[in-house]
Amino acid sequence: MKILTKIRKRFLVTVEDVKKYSSVSKELIDDEKILNKGFFLQGSNGQAVILMHGWSSTPYTIRKLGEYLHQQGYTVIGPRLTGHGTKPEDLQGVKWQEWLDDVEKVYKGIVGKYNKIFVVGTSLGGNLAILLASKFPQISGLVLLATPYKPKSRIKTYVFIFLAKVFRIKLLPKYYPASIKSLGTAITPMVSYQKYPGSSVVESMKCILVSRKKIGAIKQPCLIIQSSDDHMILSESADKIYEEISSKVKEKKYLQNTYHSFISDVNSRYVFKDIYNFLKVNG
Repeated sequence: MKILTKIRKRFLVTVEDVKKYSSVSKELIDDEKILNKGFFLQGSNGQAVILMHGWSSTPYTIRKLGEYLHQQGYTVIGPRLTGHGTKPEDLQGVKWQEWLDDVEKVYKGIVGKYNKIFVVGTSLGGNLAILLASKFPQISGLVLLATPYKPKSRIKTYVFIFLAKVFRIKLLPKYYPASIKSLGTAITPMVSYQKYPGSSVVESMKCILVSRKKIGAIKQPCLIIQSSDDHMILSESADKIYEEISSKVKEKKYLQNTYHSFISDVNSRYVFKDIYNFLKVNG
């Protein structure tokens, strides 16, 4: 067991290891009351943006982007997905359709009130953006951030979940690549669940697979951004989505020296301007 632990520490780290290198702890302490809260920021330009966070995460990971877009005049809504932002056990039994229902309710609640409505999603939130935009073609455009076309190590994940069932492990621990501990500016690992039910992983994979079948139905303008060092999803996910999407207006960009949930990385906030420029051009 000690040997396995040494091997794990050589290649994988926990959030406690990440915290040792973190330079964002003060920001998180200052924002403690809103770490797990959804948000609504009323804008002035008659256009709205729905922001969707990733699996096992919280709206806080995309809040800074929301605040930036709000400063540019947009109304911004960041809902908290069912089972998120409370305790890991609350993800147990939640189906992926419930997450889609969450964002559908937001869309239906604002449609007709704004001249343009855009959807922006990070990680699994990007898959939800695809599903929402395919169902409601009147959506003006979408931005896909670190959106999985296919998760990495799918078979290994299912084996891991099966073994957890055999040994009656209710919550699986979350690990990160050892290289991530040097990313002291990363926020997502600090606010996300560090344990999760295996059944919820299965639901997230179902959502990815269903959304993949809908990519070709997307005709709205689309901006796709992914980290070239993404440790969670297929490295060419952005390429695959770009190739299969039917949008006549589409852009693709890879970022360097960041990880999967780059949108919450303090050092990646220059991407906010790219997203704003895309919305402005297509607004």
